[in-house]
Amino acid sequence: MLESGDERRMSKYINRKKLLKEIDRRTQKMIPDQYDGNHYLSIEAVRVIIASFDTVKAKPVIHAKWELDEDCYRCSNCGAVLEEDYKWHNHNFCYNCGAKMDGGKNESS
Repeated sequence: MLESGDERRMSKYINRKKLLKEIDRRTQKMIPDQYDGNHYLSIEAVRVIIASFDTVKAKPVIHAKWELDEDCYRCSNCGAVLEEDYKWHNHNFCYNCGAKMDGGKNESS
């Protein structure tokens, strides 16, 4: 279950390949333009197609890293502590905030 703050931060995404395929499919069914023989969709028609597409909610990926802090490692995003077993296990994600441990470079940075 998502917390209310998480719900607001999530974006809705569509499958671009499927959307373009649907636009092409609908364009082929149209009558060619009388002047140049091409098929055109109005902006409003494209808006209707996009609005009718299913969306997926997705949270942005948070990038972080494990930082050495005296005798333990801490997540650079939330400060969660990873004890000394860090050396023996590959922790690619923070168990607390879900940040991807790939160096801490976020796309928005």
